[in-house]
Amino acid sequence: MSDVFEEFVKGVNASPWGLVRDEAEQRLLWERPKGFTAQDVGRLAWGWLHKDWHGPVLDHFFYTDWKMRQSRPEELARFEAAQPLHARAAEALAEVDALLAQGAEVTPQLVASLVKLARTAIGGAR
Repeated sequence: MSDVFEEFVKGVNASPWGLVRDEAEQRLLWERPKGFTAQDVGRLAWGWLHKDWHGPVLDHFFYTDWKMRQSRPEELARFEAAQPLHARAAEALAEVDALLAQGAEVTPQLVASLVKLARTAIGGAR
């Protein structure tokens, strides 16, 4: 009898978050056939989730995030090591934006720096 029940409920997501998330995804599939993001689904579902469930769902998200970070220390170390590079790239892009906003031309040296940062970020530094 339990096998029949398990087969019947297989694929049924009975958690409140799972139910509203699935409904939000279905709604977005219908409303935005060209695409949407995970954040779009999450925000729509969060808005539909009854306030009584906000605390338990957030606790679950925090726990999941914590466990994921703990289970992948190498990935976390790479991410943290890349932060200075990301900061330098953001500064260089801000400099490009400021120069372009002033009508100035971007120098070849700045372009070379951006290319080097990009190559380093994707693992193909030269």
